[in-house]
Amino acid sequence: MLKNFMDLVCAILLANMQTISKGHINAYRLHIQRYLETMKSLYKDIKIKPTHHASLHVGDFLELFGLVQSHSAPFFKRYIHFLQSQNTNLKFVFLVMEEYTPVDHSNTDGRALDRSYRQFGFAGGFICYPSTAGSHIIEDCDVVSHFAKTPMKVGEREFLHVLPLNHLMEATVIVEPYGQ
Repeated sequence: MLKNFMDLVCAILLANMQTISKGHINAYRLHIQRYLETMKSLYKDIKIKPTHHASLHVGDFLELFGLVQSHSAPFFKRYIHFLQSQNTNLKFVFLVMEEYTPVDHSNTDGRALDRSYRQFGFAGGFICYPSTAGSHIIEDCDVVSHFAKTPMKVGEREFLHVLPLNHLMEATVIVEPYGQ
């Protein structure tokens, strides 16, 4: 239990450093992955929470956007503004998840992810949804609060994953990156 706790402490310290390098980011990924894996083996009844899932994306977030201090609330406001400015012709957009099949993660490094956490391939990315329901409608008015490039790949192709920060709201929406 002490090693498990120390992995969490190391991950938190690494993620909140004032200076960061590629080595620090790799060390963060190692500690958080090991923390989640040993947590599942130590505490059999615990369920993976959205915050655990989000912690797996922090390394990518650090790599893409730099120090934690650089992507505070004003950072997210810019991206929320970008998403809200997308033209939908004043109509709600719906995605019916039963039309998509869950992504096969057999060739990915997703060991720490709870398999009940469903991911659907869509629009060059993933829709992540914490429900095991077979069908769910997602509206584009659902707020999305940050972009994170996942370490999960299908073959050699990387995907953009839009993950809400705030306890993983009801659903997430995939948006193609600007300029592509």
